[in-house]
Amino acid sequence: GKSVAAGQQAIFTALRGDTVLLFSIESATDSIHNRNVSCLGEVPYDYMCAPTPDDDPDDTYFSKISVALKTIKNAPLYIDESPGITIEQLCARVRRQHMKTRLRLVIVDHIHTMKIPNKDPVREYGEITRQLKALAKEIGCPVVGVAQLNRGNSARTEKRPVMSDLRASGEIEQEADVIFFIHREDYYDTPDKKTHLQLVVEFIIA
Repeated sequence: GKSVAAGQQAIFTALRGDTVLLFSIESATDSIHNRNVSCLGEVPYDYMCAPTPDDDPDDTYFSKISVALKTIKNAPLYIDESPGITIEQLCARVRRQHMKTRLRLVIVDHIHTMKIPNKDPVREYGEITRQLKALAKEIGCPVVGVAQLNRGNSARTEKRPVMSDLRASGEIEQEADVIFFIHREDYYDTPDKKTHLQLVVEFIIA
């Protein structure tokens, strides 16, 4: 859910008229646009990926997609999907874009897919977090670094994530100004407990 949340933060900030730069190191741009249109147009994501006439016999989805596309078309959202980018390359691209158009939000999805030297991962991801923090101060806008969990919470009775669940957490925890987790309690339910009424997403300010 972290990439979906990051993408939603990006598009709805851009729709407000604020310029956003999203580094999507894992997901392709087409996938991000499909999610955005799906959310804004209230059209099933599966239909966006593989539409069939049987799923939309009266063209309701098609009409919603057209409206959503017109809304999104002029939103100042820039997407960089370069794989294996380094923190130095990322910072340079942010500064270059900021010189062209003042950025109001930068999102990096996600820092654990960034290219790092074969050294100590804890220190390397800490250095990435430090540089993102310095970049935020330099350009005067929030920089959000999306990160993975180490899955430690899956083995616990209490599934709500905590700081130590961050992958290579030590220095990320130390350097970040704010850390929040996305949690869905029903994700861990057994099939007999799942209902369509759950699906509540909780944002935990850690």
